Amino acid sequence: MNAKSLKTYTFRAMNTAIELSLVCTVDAMEKSIALAEDWFEEVERLFSRFRRDSELCRINQANGAPVLVSTLMLDLLQLSEQYRRQTSGIFSPYVGRQLVEAGYDRSFEQLEQLKEFTVDGIGDRNGSQARDSNPEPINLVPSPLQLDMGMRAVTLEAGVQLDFGGIAKSWATQQLARWLRTHYDISTGLVNAGGDLEAWHHEHHAEGPRWQLNVDMPLMASDGAILQRVNNGSMATSGMHRRRWLTQQGAKHHLIHPLTGRPSASDVVQCTVSGENLIDCEIWAKTICIVGKQLGLAMLQERAPAYEALLVDKAGLLTWHGTGWNKAMATKVGG
Repeated sequence: MNAKSLKTYTFRAMNTAIELSLVCTVDAMEKSIALAEDWFEEVERLFSRFRRDSELCRINQANGAPVLVSTLMLDLLQLSEQYRRQTSGIFSPYVGRQLVEAGYDRSFEQLEQLKEFTVDGIGDRNGSQARDSNPEPINLVPSPLQLDMGMRAVTLEAGVQLDFGGIAKSWATQQLARWLRTHYDISTGLVNAGGDLEAWHHEHHAEGPRWQLNVDMPLMASDGAILQRVNNGSMATSGMHRRRWLTQQGAKHHLIHPLTGRPSASDVVQCTVSGENLIDCEIWAKTICIVGKQLGLAMLQERAPAYEALLVDKAGLLTWHGTGWNKAMATKVGG
């Protein structure tokens, strides 16, 4: 009854599916499930833009006044600023107002219920591609956020709205995976939060790589997926097609270019990044989607050369960066 074996469990949080795949005992799995559900509930309570009682909403509603916050909020704000600098401002947690202006003013589940969304396609509602091009990376502007570590307080410039987006999900997933490894003694496992996943594998459990990570392709026939096999590592996918909705101006998506303040018009529909650190993967996948293939891969090569990327452009063509991808199924995407 208490022997270790692979066990799986899936639940919903942060508007996505959270999957645990753990090699452990029944008791350890029960504890892991309880921990995971409680943890993601806490993350939503702190960081959701769509919960009026969240700590993030208190900051957004402060109109430039200082707000006392939790240690976890301080940690994520500091981390977000670190990645904002690393990406020359392409990743920014300060695009909440621009997301609302683009129509993302409620959770995506509610947008789906209102039938104001579109799943496939990359252009406006007439099917044409966006005609405006993305600008070059911006010169890093001063942060609109002030942190008082001693008082544990933050001051956000009036008129600016926070939205953590994918970094909160990848950070939460990474924290949970580390806790399961170090405190629950789970030496082989995988945590997948809507495509942001961290996998680890004890070398004595089996020969060779333990986990086969699948990347689902957009605009592709049902038999399409690209594979990467890992022992220990992370993977994150970002894309324009993942969260889309219709407005009177046409289709919009959630990847805001901080210079234009509008949804990105780059040539990349989807990007998956793999490497050691899950948050790095998430940030670089999003950055490449926002700035496009040529500039995005150049930035990745310069600033995170150990990471690999798989891109799908608007023509449905795949671009490989790195040697870890299984190219056996690398056919043209789409029609």
